[in-house]
Amino acid sequence: MLAKKIEYLMLALDLAIRDLQSSTKRTVLGYVWILLTPLLLLGVYTLVFGVFLGVKWNGPDGLHVGYALPMFIGLVVYLFFSDVVSSSTPLLVSKRTYVVKSAFPVWVLILSNVIRAGIPFSVSYLLVVIFCAVAGVLSVSGVIHSMLIVMVCTVFFFSVALLLAVIGPFLGDLSHIVRLALRVLFYASPVTYPMLSVPEKYQFLIWMNPLTSVIEPFRNALIYGNSGGGVEVLFLAGVTLLLLVTGFWIFSRVRGVLSDVV
Repeated sequence: MLAKKIEYLMLALDLAIRDLQSSTKRTVLGYVWILLTPLLLLGVYTLVFGVFLGVKWNGPDGLHVGYALPMFIGLVVYLFFSDVVSSSTPLLVSKRTYVVKSAFPVWVLILSNVIRAGIPFSVSYLLVVIFCAVAGVLSVSGVIHSMLIVMVCTVFFFSVALLLAVIGPFLGDLSHIVRLALRVLFYASPVTYPMLSVPEKYQFLIWMNPLTSVIEPFRNALIYGNSGGGVEVLFLAGVTLLLLVTGFWIFSRVRGVLSDVV
């Protein structure tokens, strides 16, 4: 059984690499886009929010580390989530041949999509670590804690992807709902602004967003060397477990007819 699971994992990795190669083979810059995209967005958002709108980033205990670095940390998490969510909804329809003819479980396709989105995130994560080191705020404990958060959030993203992928073929409106939800979540997450800038009586609304439970501990670990955030991560783990159970339950109910709907 374990050998079969490892085989499926390697298959998911192979499919993810193939998808990544397919998305870059007709481009001039190729894999450079993986590095260039987050850097360009960093420049745009820093210019708009940090320069034009004058947003100041005040960290815990009044610490100041500029605007670009904490914003970039939130941005790379959001881009990872956005990529997974937006590509998971139409995933099984776009991979119809695999769903209908392949012998491996459908969840392998969903896992491969998360791995594919995780490769650009890994590059961005490395950039974040380098930027934190250059800024002189990086600590070993912070990096270790951030890696643990990444592991939890990756499982969370997979659980969301599973739920969306199995519902997507049955609900055509889901793609429109997801696009709208992603726009709302961008501003409802502390990506371009610090939590301290939100009035205290409204902060609970931001914390109801599970992305906040990823972004805030992740940012605090890397910039401030804070190994806290245990409550937030536990909340995220609870939401993840609930979504995983729900996703696999729905999958078990519909997998027999998936090949007919896609």
